[in-house]
Parts: sequence; structure tokens; C-alpha cells
Amino acid sequence: MSKSIKNIATATVIVIMLIGAYYLGTTQAKTETVETIPQGYISLDKCIPLDDVAYYYINSYGYPCFELKDTRYQLNNSSNMSYDDILNDLPLDTEYQNDCIDMKQVTDFTATENSLQLYTADGNGYYWEK
Repeated sequence: MSKSIKNIATATVIVIMLIGAYYLGTTQAKTETVETIPQGYISLDKCIPLDDVAYYYINSYGYPCFELKDTRYQLNNSSNMSYDDILNDLPLDTEYQNDCIDMKQVTDFTATENSLQLYTADGNGYYWEK
């Protein structure tokens, strides 16, 4: 191989390397914005926005209870998660479950001025007196 062919081959390789280095140096990866939720915050699809809370009270066990203004969707927007879906994700088991009556099971009642008798579908009855 002659000296001029070697020089041409070397120059060609150098030019190809310079062009490749230029493109590698100027090429940028596609940027993607990812929303992150700060630590200690709950995402909108798992929380009740403060705008939907009408008021709160402390129950007899010392726990805060919240009443909602809007009971269908978060922030009254149908594209947000519904409160039914949020409640379906929550466990029904609580330490106070034995102190509560499932009102869906109540079939009849008898009320007087000082008492209330509830009758349930399974035949049980509950009596409350003032």
C-alpha cells in the first residue's frame, strides 16, 4: 500500500471519528417529566382533598371524624377517583366493629319516647333506652 493511500485511510478514519464524537456529544436523551409526591403526602387517588371536607368532630373514642361536602368524586370531578372506590380499598375490620350495628341488615324498628328496638334480617334484635 502506498503512503498516500495510508494517509487517505487515516484521514478518513479520523474524520469519521470526529463526526461520530460530534453527534454523540450533541445528542441529548429525551427528557420526561415525572411527578413525584413528597414524603408524608398522600396522592389524590388515595386521599380526601381538604376542599371536599365540610367539617369534622371528635367521636366518643377520641378519633377525628370528617363529613364530606361532595360524596361522589374527589373535587367534584368525574375524572378523579370516586369515594366508593376509596372505601372499597379500606379494610372494614376495626376494633370497634363489635360496638356497631350494620344498618343495611335492619329490617324493622319500634320506637317509643324513651326507647328504640331494631330488628335485623338474621332475627336478632337490639334495644336502646334513654
